[in-house]
Amino acid sequence: MKIKKTTILLLSFILSVIFIIGCSSSPVSNSSDPENVRENDQENDNDQENENVEESSEDVIQVAWQASPHADTYILDSVGNNNSCARCHGPENWMPPMEDIPESCFTCKFTVDDPPSLIPESDWVDISCWACHEEDEDGNLKPEYSYLAFAFKAEYVQVESTTELCQKCHRKNAFQKHNGLQVGGVHADSDCTDCHDAHDASASCGSTGCHEEVSSFVGHDGDHQKVSCEACHDGSGLDLGFQEDGVFSTFITNEMDDEKPLVPFSSHTIVLESICDRCHFSGNPWSLLEDVE
Repeated sequence: MKIKKTTILLLSFILSVIFIIGCSSSPVSNSSDPENVRENDQENDNDQENENVEESSEDVIQVAWQASPHADTYILDSVGNNNSCARCHGPENWMPPMEDIPESCFTCKFTVDDPPSLIPESDWVDISCWACHEEDEDGNLKPEYSYLAFAFKAEYVQVESTTELCQKCHRKNAFQKHNGLQVGGVHADSDCTDCHDAHDASASCGSTGCHEEVSSFVGHDGDHQKVSCEACHDGSGLDLGFQEDGVFSTFITNEMDDEKPLVPFSSHTIVLESICDRCHFSGNPWSLLEDVE
């Protein structure tokens, strides 16, 4: 009887010790405090909202890019090659020839074979985000822009403006039989993205925040609804004519195709003054009125 009583007391003591240790080792939590619950919920909501905003912004940019000329750039030259074209048309595909490889690549003293002249369409990468934006250490694209000079070694060149970036490819007389852009006139000091959306490359004089009231100006009436801005305000003397959609606009000589001597081309030398008799002259080929007010 004495042994049983001692055993019971011992067991009771052990259980008490276990209970005390268990209580003391459990962290004290105030998560049930309504104020803390509200704060935690608010933080979670903010995090979720920020993620949704980032995803939404990325989706909008992706949709805009898909609608741009930069999303479909596969090309072949007259003999069926395209590696040299890829320098601008597909920077991530371009493999430079020996004369263009950076000096730093020769320090290892190994030979480099000439790049293949043809990049198959299945391997082609269009002008993607990485052509203008570097990645940070976490693999996220930086909002700042820079020029991808050599994709095979992820070498970027810093640029001071969007114009400097665009002109890495869209420069005047950059390549044989290519019609480069030369910005002049009243827009000479403007950056490309002052007029063009940075991701879909579209431009509209009336929606850029500069010329919303264009319809109230003299000459901007119903008779000119199918006339592009550059048709009247071109200062570089481009040819004029009707596009397939019926819009009267500027054209340039097409050196890439002898069968189509003229192709639509937006003038980037815009002047304020517009001369009516540039289009409305006697015997004009478009049957436009000769005498206009």
